[in-house]
Amino acid sequence: MGRSALESFRAWIAGLLYKFRMEEKGGQFMEIALYIALVVIAAAGALALLGPKIAGKFTEIMNRL
Repeated sequence: MGRSALESFRAWIAGLLYKFRMEEKGGQFMEIALYIALVVIAAAGALALLGPKIAGKFTEIMNRL
């Protein structure tokens, strides 16, 4: 049975965190920065995929008024 997309994404993030983990003083900051960057990238991707659909619905509602 194949893994779901969410499980694959989590495994990919875990791999990135393992690769970029630093045992120095700044290691925790690096992890937090990586999480924030991944969330921003995911949000931008979702907006790029859903943007035209949302804009189409907005236009449809405005045309009804």
